[in-house]
Amino acid sequence: MLSKYLEPYKQWGKVPLRLVLGGGFVAHGLVKFMSLAATVGFFAGMGFPAGTAQFVAAVEVLGGAMLVLGLFTRWAAAVLTVLLLVAIAKVKGAMGWMGGWELDAVYIAGLLSLLVTGGGKVWNLERHLTSNER
Repeated sequence: MLSKYLEPYKQWGKVPLRLVLGGGFVAHGLVKFMSLAATVGFFAGMGFPAGTAQFVAAVEVLGGAMLVLGLFTRWAAAVLTVLLLVAIAKVKGAMGWMGGWELDAVYIAGLLSLLVTGGGKVWNLERHLTSNER
């Protein structure tokens, strides 16, 4: 019954997903940049090589912005998924589900959805630049 009323808005379904996921990554990346010394120390303490903190922050900001803009959404989703999988494997996995990696799993679910289906037709910059994204 609802589908008859919602059908005209179906094309908008991916917009909130892109905005929330992308905005979350941009916010987390900016926080890393704003407290860069602490972030570098945290990453070094976990045994990551020098430059990893800056790289992760940049990937989060740029990847998140790409999701928001609908620019190369599938590529951004793939890279951000790998980033989260590494975070779970190296940092959050030992913390367990609750208080550990449950939010990462939610992000990964949304990212995999965008990876498989693309960024959509609405508010999608890539759609205006190429005919690849659907």
